[in-house]
Amino acid sequence: MPDEVSAHARRYGAELTRFLAETGQTQASLVKAVYSSQAAVSRYLAGRRVAPQTFLDAFAGFVRDCGVTLSKEQFAHLTELRKQAQRASNGAATRVLYWQELTDQLKAEVDRLSGELGQARDELAAREPVAQSLTAVRQEAAGLAARLTTVEAELSEARTRAEAAEADRDRLADQAAGQQDQLERAAAYSWGAGARPGRRAGTRQGSAG
Repeated sequence: MPDEVSAHARRYGAELTRFLAETGQTQASLVKAVYSSQAAVSRYLAGRRVAPQTFLDAFAGFVRDCGVTLSKEQFAHLTELRKQAQRASNGAATRVLYWQELTDQLKAEVDRLSGELGQARDELAAREPVAQSLTAVRQEAAGLAARLTTVEAELSEARTRAEAAEADRDRLADQAAGQQDQLERAAAYSWGAGARPGRRAGTRQGSAG
């Protein structure tokens, strides 16, 4: 897979590397703690891959277990860097993860506001002043619903791009396999053509004897 290097990915990797340095531990220790591979962790820290949220959660636990302070604000900052890096990534699959997460967050927010809307309706039956609050919540819910529709469309487009990228990869792999097969047949033919004169010469010598 090609690297997903971007300024955001490098900044995210640099922050992870800084916290790892504060622990005094090695990459090998981190690899064991987060149940990942050495190659993946190395790319995450170098900013050549965008470490997903599952890795970030495990990384935060590792850092804290080593006695290094990682506040809620610092963790939120790392999470924001991850989102920025995923959105700026040139990897289609990574961008799909970003849009999927954003869609899930917006759906949760719509559900929360829908709950508040129902609660406000109940209160409206007893108190008229709540009507103003109900209107504000309804407007906010409508705005988020519109935003959700937009994000779902962007997610669909990102998935389509990811599928197209995978199809291109498979096509190139088939072409490479076909070229390799042609090279092997050509090599076999060349070897056979070079060996025939020697066999004919041996036959003549045997006849002369």
